[in-house]
Amino acid sequence: MAEIAIITRCRNRLEYTIQTIHCVQKTETDNWHHIIIDNNSTDGTGEWFKWMNKNTKLLKNLSYYHYDENLGDWGGMLTAQKLLSKDCEYVVQLDNDIIIPPDWLTAMQTIIKITGYPVVMLRRANVLWKLKLLSKEKNIESYLIARVERAVACFMMKREFYDLCCKKIPPAKGMRSKYIIAQLAERKIYKILNVKCNEIDSLTQRKLYNPKNPQIWEKI
Repeated sequence: MAEIAIITRCRNRLEYTIQTIHCVQKTETDNWHHIIIDNNSTDGTGEWFKWMNKNTKLLKNLSYYHYDENLGDWGGMLTAQKLLSKDCEYVVQLDNDIIIPPDWLTAMQTIIKITGYPVVMLRRANVLWKLKLLSKEKNIESYLIARVERAVACFMMKREFYDLCCKKIPPAKGMRSKYIIAQLAERKIYKILNVKCNEIDSLTQRKLYNPKNPQIWEKI
């Protein structure tokens, strides 16, 4: 069974979600399960998944759950908790507008196993706004890491820490979840500087993949 659960919440932006899914499918390891929490998308996201399930088996280790309300980012993470298997040891939050490299899970899991840090994240390479580094860089197993103030976009947690966050952060605090996670982690959140992910929602990518077509699934 998969020991890493990857949780992606989406609400529309199907073009982005598809790209993120395809990147996850190229992950160099196979010890993961990708869970998509659909916060009541209205752009054809549900139809696309139905089509994929009916016509192809190319997507491995993937589960899709549609909800008739917008649970929000943290609400989606809370909902996913009851969907995890008992074998799950690590939980990843992966936004649906992030492109990751094939070795992304290996990198984060390696750092967590060696250091015991509760949260490890990847560096977003193409964003203007960057998290401030709160410590000097250090090298672990060829990975350069540094402490940051909070985790965003793509980060891995130990299962027990994820369960603690689900217990301590109610849906009403969803907008502040990243700050509360930092408090619960006692500020021990580290970013891998030399393993980069990219955010699709940059100006260049936005022009290429503008999510306006409500029937994109019909063209797949």
